[in-house]
Amino acid sequence: MMKTILRLASYALSISLLMGCATVAVTGRSQLNLVSDAELVKTANESFAQLMNAASSKGAVLQSTESPEAANTITTVNRVSGRIIDAAGLRGKYNWQVTVLKSNVPNAFVMPNGKIVVYTGLFPIVKTEAGLAAVIGHEVAHVVARHSAERASQVLLTQTAAQAADAALAAKNNKNRPAIAAALGLGAQYGLLLPFSRQHESEADRIGQLYMAKAGYDPAEAIAVWERMAAQSGGSRFEFTSTHPSEQTRQVQLRQWLPEAQLFYADRNRALPRSIDELQSAQIRVSQQTALAPVALQPTIREGYWLKKRLLATGAETTYRVDQIQPCELGQCAFISSSANEKQVMTTDFRISRSENPSGAWTKFSPAVREAQFPLRVGDAWEDATEIETSDGKKRSLTIRSQVVAYESLTVPAGTFMTYKIVRTTAGTRLAENWFSPEVRGMVKGTTFSPTGQEITRVLTDYQRNEDTPGAL
Repeated sequence: MMKTILRLASYALSISLLMGCATVAVTGRSQLNLVSDAELVKTANESFAQLMNAASSKGAVLQSTESPEAANTITTVNRVSGRIIDAAGLRGKYNWQVTVLKSNVPNAFVMPNGKIVVYTGLFPIVKTEAGLAAVIGHEVAHVVARHSAERASQVLLTQTAAQAADAALAAKNNKNRPAIAAALGLGAQYGLLLPFSRQHESEADRIGQLYMAKAGYDPAEAIAVWERMAAQSGGSRFEFTSTHPSEQTRQVQLRQWLPEAQLFYADRNRALPRSIDELQSAQIRVSQQTALAPVALQPTIREGYWLKKRLLATGAETTYRVDQIQPCELGQCAFISSSANEKQVMTTDFRISRSENPSGAWTKFSPAVREAQFPLRVGDAWEDATEIETSDGKKRSLTIRSQVVAYESLTVPAGTFMTYKIVRTTAGTRLAENWFSPEVRGMVKGTTFSPTGQEITRVLTDYQRNEDTPGAL
């Protein structure tokens, strides 16, 4: 019996070597590839058509006309999906289509023809855009890694080997044939197919975490999603008999991979790796550079200090000046005005308390929100839970998380400066990126991100040097 099993294993291995291999994007892992993209897309198109016909007949397809909440849900899923697709570099590769189905099942999937399906039962678990990005990033990673093709190839290979073994046993009239066939079936299921499925899931977790980070979402939110998933499931399954890693295993792995994903969270323009070795080498280099970064002390802001910034979208320049510094309920406050008739109150330790636009409309932060926290170090992070009050009487609470992600050289019209890059998020979604320069005593570049994905960037064009007379332009 053992000789037969060994011959079966040898036969299966020979087939896999003869039929050719492929390489998984991003991780560089070699994979079995017996199924073409055309075959995958054809099957996916047929499956998606059947799914949509069944869902439509039951009224299960969420429509934006149903309610403002439904419209907002569809808009959010489309926005998150679009950012993940762009981060993965797949915008022109598939005919992308997003569908939201009304179901209590906490599920989502992306088919190898570009069809993204999200069930409404998933939203109580993901909770935020960043949580949704973690799931969609994972599912898009399955498509990029061609896991469907690999899975189909494994099944084909297993079936071929089993048929060959069955024929050999039949020819020898082996009395143990039924038992061996059953054992081979279990061996294929638990020894080959399930472990490979768990490998696919872990690989998609790792790639998906990179995608969400590159798309502007805090990759740590992927861990939070699986914490909530574990809480809902009431405990992990017996992993050996599961097609997915346990929730606990996924959390451990995602924490382990988080420093790699942080590379893309810090730099959205960083190219995706071609292999895990390349990714790990990059992470080591960045860690070494970070260890050499100096610590920035709190700069002194004087009355009369000024700087100029340009809005990239319009080219308009604005001069900002510290009119006066005086005691306030927050300590020492700098009262700032601009040539565009804007006003701002900021403490001398860089906490924003109030801002006012040219029309006189104002926004107040209670408590004040920290633009920077001194001494400033790469890797530092802080949170500000604040109430935002506006002049129209509206109030809302917001928690803003800031993280110093890099120490890097940055060139703007005013010159080249060594800067501390600070990324700000709320609920894991990027709000802003700022580059602080100790030499300038302020930000030399800042980009804010609207909920719809629009970017507003200002860069420093001139500033008061240390040798300048305070107040001189």
